[in-house]
Amino acid sequence: MMKRKRILKALGLALALLCLFPFIFSASAEETEDPISREMEEQLEASGANGLYDLLPEQTQEILKDMGVTMPDINQLNQISPLGVFQSLADVIGGMAVNPLRVGVLIAGILFLSAMLGSLFDGGGRQREIFTLCISAFLIVVLIPPVWNCLSAACSAIVAVCDFSLVYVPILTALAASSGSVSASAAYNAMVLGLAQVMSQFSKRFLMPCAGIFIGLGVAGSVSKVFDFSQITQAVRKAVTVCLAFCGTVFTALITTRGAVAHGVDTLALKGAKFVVGSFVPVIGGSVSDAVGSIMSGLSVVKSSVGIFSIIAVALILAPIVIELLLWMLCLHLCAGLAGALGEDGTGKLLRGIADGLSLINTVLIFCLILFIVSTAVILTIRAEF
Repeated sequence: MMKRKRILKALGLALALLCLFPFIFSASAEETEDPISREMEEQLEASGANGLYDLLPEQTQEILKDMGVTMPDINQLNQISPLGVFQSLADVIGGMAVNPLRVGVLIAGILFLSAMLGSLFDGGGRQREIFTLCISAFLIVVLIPPVWNCLSAACSAIVAVCDFSLVYVPILTALAASSGSVSASAAYNAMVLGLAQVMSQFSKRFLMPCAGIFIGLGVAGSVSKVFDFSQITQAVRKAVTVCLAFCGTVFTALITTRGAVAHGVDTLALKGAKFVVGSFVPVIGGSVSDAVGSIMSGLSVVKSSVGIFSIIAVALILAPIVIELLLWMLCLHLCAGLAGALGEDGTGKLLRGIADGLSLINTVLIFCLILFIVSTAVILTIRAEF
């Protein structure tokens, strides 16, 4: 009888422990996981990085939200999947392709109608020239409003990236300096903020007027029988491309070289500080050095999460407008090929001139995108050794 009672008591105790086990396990898991996540959140909040998401344009915020990213948290960034990225890009392309497709179908209809009506004119007389001018004017009226809106969106995207960089660059610089890269962060801060100011002022004051002049020369050359500006526009486009490539190469070389030199300086300073602390602080000098190294490693993780978030944000600000410009260029070149096949050489020249103007703006956008991504990637790869 006594044995049976003992067995029942033992079974009751085991059952109670099994019931309490999930709660004990979850509490222990929270105690082991929460301190790290909490420390990361505190560092992000203290640096001001938590507010970066709110500074982005609404379209960029929606794309990031669909990808599951609402703050520069390393756990959220690790959850980004290639499938989610491609799905987001597909959604962007689907939304951006509506206007180019609609206008392209309209232009194709105008070209077929022009070819049929143009066959009624004998030879290439004055009436044929007037009819061609009327068709060109109609195409200009159809194309200029959406194209100009696209150019305005491109300039606004560059300004948005520059304004965003004025916030994330100081935050990233402070985190890099806190993690030991003092000299490298100073060089990065000065060069990237200077780039942001130059690109912002260039977009606000010069990009739109220059794009309008460039497209205007292409349109004037297509409708004029006396002047041909196509060679001038081609030369300008090539010159701008070569100039941007040269400036990008020089900027990348400068920031990489200065980063490498600063990396050596920071490493020497940190190793010297570690030697002094380990040698002259009695008993606990080595422990203090190890503790400082652990803190700097944690700050490096925070710096990496902020930098990766900034790279993704800059790419998502500029990528939609780059895709839209590419779709417009594809549409215009296809319509220009159709115009050439139908014998409408002047109309094809007009469409190619507008496409060249869009290509010039797209080159500037890609230049801006690459420079900001490369400069941020350089500061992320530089880490002083402690």
